[in-house]
Amino acid sequence: MPVVGFSPYNVAEDVANLVRVLCNDQQGQLYTDTYIQQAVNSAYRKMQLSLMNVGKQTFTNDNYIVTIPAIATVDPGKQVFLGFAGIGGNIPSPANLPTLPQNLVEPLMLWERPTGTTDIFIPMENLTAHGGVPSLPQTFNLRFWAWQADQIILLGAEQDTDIRIRFEGSFSMFTIVNGVLNGTLQVLTAIDAVAYAASANILEPRGSPLVPSYRAQAMEFIELLKNQEARAQQHAGPYRRRGFSSRYGIGRGWY
Repeated sequence: MPVVGFSPYNVAEDVANLVRVLCNDQQGQLYTDTYIQQAVNSAYRKMQLSLMNVGKQTFTNDNYIVTIPAIATVDPGKQVFLGFAGIGGNIPSPANLPTLPQNLVEPLMLWERPTGTTDIFIPMENLTAHGGVPSLPQTFNLRFWAWQADQIILLGAEQDTDIRIRFEGSFSMFTIVNGVLNGTLQVLTAIDAVAYAASANILEPRGSPLVPSYRAQAMEFIELLKNQEARAQQHAGPYRRRGFSSRYGIGRGWY
């Protein structure tokens, strides 16, 4: 007997149906998918931000690799900028590629290796909270990075360099396809948090007395999801960063 595929994630139809039940419109005569789309997406974004703030690993993306071109000139006063629209700064010419991933919220860690090699990726030093990338002559390694103005700022290197990015990323919002809400709720057991918050968003302009209760229910479900993540992190045990023979540092050798 063939095995039927199963996904544990709720789809848009599940969310829409629960919202209509909470809004007492099971037949969808008033609250169509098109009508509720923005309310559902607003609730989904709020839930995502709440869980990101407690470090839920569902939002962690890893091994996004792009190539940073070699710099145009060695100049301590110039930098390279990698953003959502492309790359620019101290490179031969600005380019539409590579870009940051469109779902990136914030980079977490970066590694580097020379392009065209199978060398291991070496961790780069994040100087976002330490004054940003320093003014130093470029070498054959990128060494440093900083996150500023929704761009990764790099000193640049004298050779093409692959960088591997681990980042916190958001999930796609629900869309309307042929009048039907489309998409997947990509956080397990989050349907109640999203549906109650969305229902409160929908009913508030109508002055419904259910709004305070639904907002409280939504926050309660979000807190349960946050507690679930806290327990998962406790079970992971203490984490100790692996030691290196030497560290990056301004004025010191690279490694």
